[in-house]
Amino acid sequence: MTGAGRRILVCDDELQILRALKAILRESGYEVVATANAKEALEAAVLKRPEAAILDLVLPDGDGVDVCRQIREWSEMPILMLSAVGQEDAKVEALEAGADDYVQKPFSPRELLAR
Repeated sequence: MTGAGRRILVCDDELQILRALKAILRESGYEVVATANAKEALEAAVLKRPEAAILDLVLPDGDGVDVCRQIREWSEMPILMLSAVGQEDAKVEALEAGADDYVQKPFSPRELLAR
């Protein structure tokens, strides 16, 4: 998926990560819908209709796996999980919930864009 005006939902409660993701994606031509918690992410997914989502696994009001499951109830958009948690069980749970891929923090901009 190349940028060219495509809208991506990004949800991460770490401000530095959120800023980095916004910069990386905007530089590649994406329109970024930035959120910092599960409630905002779900609202943005419905109202803004992004074409893809990048969700942090651990959020202040829930977790990215639950957000992923809820989005999967009505959307087939690509979903990438992003987390500092590198445990196999966490990755498998995210993938079983409908995530298309999983990237571990810290990540490189090139790897993120490739995925």
